[in-house]
Amino acid sequence: MNQLAIRQEDANILLHQKNILDEQVIDKYRTAGTITETGLNYAIDLINQIYHFKSRQPLSVSQLCLMIDSLLVNMLSKVYLKCEKSITNPTSFNVNEVVSNFSPELDDSNEYFFKEGDIITINLGVQIDGYNSNVSHTICIYPPGDKPIGPLLGGKADSIIANYLCTKIVIALLGLSMTPEKLPLEARKFGNVVNGSMIKHYVNYIAEQFNCRVIPGSEIRQIRRFLSGQNELLEEKGYKGIKWYESDEEINIINKLGGETNSITKIFGEDTVKHQKGDEEFIIKSGEIYQINLKVASINDFNEIGIITTETINEYTGVNNKVNEFKMKPTIFIRDFIMNYKLKLKASRNLISKIDKKYSVYPFKLNYLTSSFPMKNNSLQEMNEIKSQILDNKLGLNEILNHNLVNAKPIQVIKFLPYKSVLDNHSVTSMGVNVDKLIKNSNVITDKSIESTTVLINNLNNELIQLSNNFEPVYCQSQFKLVDPTVEQLFNSLNGKFGVKVKKVNALPIKEQMDLD
Repeated sequence: MNQLAIRQEDANILLHQKNILDEQVIDKYRTAGTITETGLNYAIDLINQIYHFKSRQPLSVSQLCLMIDSLLVNMLSKVYLKCEKSITNPTSFNVNEVVSNFSPELDDSNEYFFKEGDIITINLGVQIDGYNSNVSHTICIYPPGDKPIGPLLGGKADSIIANYLCTKIVIALLGLSMTPEKLPLEARKFGNVVNGSMIKHYVNYIAEQFNCRVIPGSEIRQIRRFLSGQNELLEEKGYKGIKWYESDEEINIINKLGGETNSITKIFGEDTVKHQKGDEEFIIKSGEIYQINLKVASINDFNEIGIITTETINEYTGVNNKVNEFKMKPTIFIRDFIMNYKLKLKASRNLISKIDKKYSVYPFKLNYLTSSFPMKNNSLQEMNEIKSQILDNKLGLNEILNHNLVNAKPIQVIKFLPYKSVLDNHSVTSMGVNVDKLIKNSNVITDKSIESTTVLINNLNNELIQLSNNFEPVYCQSQFKLVDPTVEQLFNSLNGKFGVKVKKVNALPIKEQMDLD
């Protein structure tokens, strides 16, 4: 893992002085949250118009991504004119088993559309002066009509409701960090302050009560100026957060079966387990900002013990075309400023020059580098111009990728791996299990939910500011219920006169000009 070398004085400014919550910093976060929430609202409205109300012509996923990203950049251009501003999380629509970075470009040989029954997670985010707000929200494509004829049921509903409740419990615990004396007595077995172990326990508990599991890659972490986990290859100094790994599943299974936890290191590697334990050794403090990013999957369809895992793909069988297989290459990239190489191709040098001029440490897509982005009118002419310029940008992409000047953000899907396959696998190395062999025995999971929000613990007013994802879950109903009184007490702390004060950032109204006829 790379570590950026900077002077200690500069590091102190970046990690401490620039992250003190004052009115100006809070306003930048709040403005970023308003733009993010507006973008999410716009995305949901577009999907409703196309698939539920049938009031506008169908748009491909690549068109939807481009339109929403254009809206975000246009809104950013009108605020804080002297600050660096950009998209932090290019708009993606992760459908069914896809959990990350499904954001096709206009020039893709396949056009992707949704269909009834699809579970879709909308992901997007922006930053102002390095202070960012990211959001993910899961919805369902219902049959056409003003409202669904009935609630969503089964594993899809279980995962959506479980994730909604998991996110709520984390927000409640973040709020109680300002008044830990109000923690329920049962919760204090983890300590008299809110810490990582306490948060992880209650998230796992709620997921299990709905026969769900937390998907590896889920994370609850402190974010700081320019540091929000956007580059997985960069090791952050002073990282505070909780991550979920495949080994979490392994620990859970072995404990239930009464086995020895020493076998974890044989399967997943000693470093992974040590890192996992270290993630939880921290205390939530007032004045910090946290990104909650939880991915939850239902295991209702599986009657055997197994592990939830993720697989990185370059080829993806389309959800709308089960016969023809097509390739889906990554489309979201991030610059690695640690790497240096003298590029040989003129096209590569031109492309890296564009990237360095327009983008710093945040992800981007090739369409961001075109002269017609952001679109002003969402016209076919603008889209065609962008499409042709993407082809020009791709000419220098391979050399840049091959020398790691830019890294691709992987597209991942979730799968269920029977535990028997892990135990029967004999290709164990010092790095862990031979995933390529194991993955052949796995099954795709489509019943999933992803929810993400940014929360400020505002020590100036003793309140939480929830920057994004102020939407209720889609209309659904689960066969499972929570009956734990401690969990109920934690939920109740979000309400009432003496509970946690939560201020929510609202979306702005959108006046859209369209010319796609």
